[in-house]
Amino acid sequence: MLKKLYKDLFDIAGTSGYEKDVRSYMRSYMERYPNYEIKTDRLGSIFAVKKAKNENALVVMVAGHMDEVGLIVV
Repeated sequence: MLKKLYKDLFDIAGTSGYEKDVRSYMRSYMERYPNYEIKTDRLGSIFAVKKAKNENALVVMVAGHMDEVGLIVV
């Protein structure tokens, strides 16, 4: 399952400033999990939030970025 996710992400062009397709893919991927609330901020960052049943539970954050370095050869 992760192998397919990685391959799909590697196949999507997402240079800095053009991450729309990556964002769209990640949002649809995360929406498969009904226990998560999916949020997007005004900069286009996307968050999946899962509330704990215990309000004293520890908080965990996993973060990454959607863009990739672009290279133009002239």
